[in-house]
Amino acid sequence: MRPFTTLIRLTFHNSILQILSMTFFKFFEGAKSIAIGGHVRPDGDCVGSCMGMYLYLKEVFPEKEVDVYLQNIPDALKVLERMDEIHEIIPEGKVYDLFICQDCGDKDRLEFSVPLFDSAKHTFCIDHHISNK
Repeated sequence: MRPFTTLIRLTFHNSILQILSMTFFKFFEGAKSIAIGGHVRPDGDCVGSCMGMYLYLKEVFPEKEVDVYLQNIPDALKVLERMDEIHEIIPEGKVYDLFICQDCGDKDRLEFSVPLFDSAKHTFCIDHHISNK
């Protein structure tokens, strides 16, 4: 049998996750167009989190325009599902309702997708680095 404190911690943790899930869902629900970008020289963390978010949003919100922007993806990661859908060039004048920054805590590290971040109506950063700005 688990200690009582562990059960409280797990219940609290699950409640927080449910609240965060509802908040994320509402946040994404309001955007008609969503761009996802990650840091320069993307590694497995970056590519995986960007593509995971992309595939999730495409499945949950099929009516939305969702695009991923990454450059110089290592060949070893190009075996992942739907990698051919990643954009390496920004269409001129393109503006999104929401830009999601994945695995990148510093706007300058977005490099080529900074213009999309700057022009987006809303931005959202999901990052685990302690240096997040």
